[in-house]
Amino acid sequence: MKKVAADVLAFIGVHVTTLQLYNHIRNWRTKWSVIMKMKSDRILDWSEDGSCFYDGDEGTADEYIQRYPKHHQYVGTPITNYAQMKTIFTPWFVCKAQLFQPNLLVIAIDFIADNES
Repeated sequence: MKKVAADVLAFIGVHVTTLQLYNHIRNWRTKWSVIMKMKSDRILDWSEDGSCFYDGDEGTADEYIQRYPKHHQYVGTPITNYAQMKTIFTPWFVCKAQLFQPNLLVIAIDFIADNES
């Protein structure tokens, strides 16, 4: 985390602490968990191109938002930084869910190694 903080300083000239970085990543991980839950529920349609959930059937989104009011920010508007969250957290969820399937673990490790900068 110290290296990332130093890289942020070098790249944009802003001092950040490791605690700030940790809290930011934790916030993104929470959002990613909600997005994955919404995708697995398959109540709303997902647009990978637009990085947003949309109402496939009339009134489905309204019913969903009534049931899960905190998820309203993810319906109908593109999710900010979705691509970055996907790059960071997809291997983690694969490893967590399929820990004992060696082929998926190897794929996740290769993915992380290929996307390190």
